[in-house]
Amino acid sequence: MPTNFKVPGLNVNDAQKKLTDLSNKLTDAYKAKEELMNQADASVKDLKAAADKVASLQAKVDIAQSDYEKAQKSLTDDQKIPVDDKKGTPGKPSDNSKAIFGNDIYNLARKNFGQIVNVAKETDDDSFTVTIPVDQQTAINEIRKQRTDFSQEFHQEAVGTLTGSRVVQTDANLIPMQDLTDGESITLQDIDNLKTLAYSIHTYATATKLTNNLLNDSAENLQAYVIKWIGLSQVLGRSQACLRALNQLFVDITDKNGNQIKAPKSTIKISKLDDVIDLIMPGSVLDGAVATSPNAKIYTTNTGFTKLAKVKNAKGEYMIEPDVTNPDIYRFRGKEIKAVEDSLFKDKDGNSLFTKLPKNAEPIVFGDLDYTGTVFDRMNGRIDLDPSLAFLENANVIRFLDRFDSKVMQPDGFALGYFNNIADSVPMISTDTTTQADDSSKSTGSK
Repeated sequence: MPTNFKVPGLNVNDAQKKLTDLSNKLTDAYKAKEELMNQADASVKDLKAAADKVASLQAKVDIAQSDYEKAQKSLTDDQKIPVDDKKGTPGKPSDNSKAIFGNDIYNLARKNFGQIVNVAKETDDDSFTVTIPVDQQTAINEIRKQRTDFSQEFHQEAVGTLTGSRVVQTDANLIPMQDLTDGESITLQDIDNLKTLAYSIHTYATATKLTNNLLNDSAENLQAYVIKWIGLSQVLGRSQACLRALNQLFVDITDKNGNQIKAPKSTIKISKLDDVIDLIMPGSVLDGAVATSPNAKIYTTNTGFTKLAKVKNAKGEYMIEPDVTNPDIYRFRGKEIKAVEDSLFKDKDGNSLFTKLPKNAEPIVFGDLDYTGTVFDRMNGRIDLDPSLAFLENANVIRFLDRFDSKVMQPDGFALGYFNNIADSVPMISTDTTTQADDSSKSTGSK
């Protein structure tokens, strides 16, 4: 049972539970309002009622947040020291947030819910969980940046709601202004150059074992282990979610009436060096504004990069050259080439996430992915533990929940090609030797 601290006029657990319940209700109210706004026949009365409910719940959440913070501050230092099942004292936590986060995990395993600082309450399984504080989220991001995180190429947007939408403007159907004569009326243009894209936050999960020996270690060691595990898990999870979002543009779908809808994009076969040039040339495959963007890059697997690095042009020079300012960066005709781990492009069975590519073909993506896609990040990853293995295996199962959605906002922002082997360009044949030989013979004859 959780420890219930009694403080005159305040109760930590009760204040915490009230804040969590109200926050969940506020999230549901926001979702209901968004759904109502998307209904064409929604009445003004219903819309006003939904807005009033959101405003009322928001005010209650603000008050509950203030009460909870007061209850937390009212705890004494002794009450904040985590105590294990054997009544032992692992030591006073340090004042920094790392120790607080490590102690949160420690207390979560022992169900000392009243002593958890970064606490949340899940509505799906009614279990207490620890939320990851902002400074620890920063540490996770730093770990992710040390790896090849494909999701970082997408635009990142932090959101506070579970669902929402964005209006995206395309230039595919733009119509020029009308040349008016005196007294002529402006003709309204019925164009479809605006579209609404909705996002819906998904919950992704991963789990592993956390030994009791590590759990009893220092708070700093505990948080370091957990943060690294989360960071590496997110690299694979978020990267593949973004790649699957790109792949959807190459898959034919069936609508609700059973009609086949052809995929909006098609893959490009790359077999020679000129095909790579065609892929990146402005206006060839992509619009010139996208192809010349400073964010436009070439992406392929490590295996694909190794193959590209061996391709030679007609002069016998390698097509890929190191950047003159940074030899760790490679370029082709000024465009940066980023090599991504092969595993990021494959599912657990070893199949390519780009389902339309031929078997064993290497993908090559070119475009401005920051313009192409967006990761809507809920920014409230959570951790909880299951102690069911504690007795038999001397371990707890730790679970991490990540909340985000990845959407392709501008389909015309990238192109997808594939290749197995790219042939070298045919070497240029010099005629200088023949000419010099003719001149030499003429000179000899004249003597």
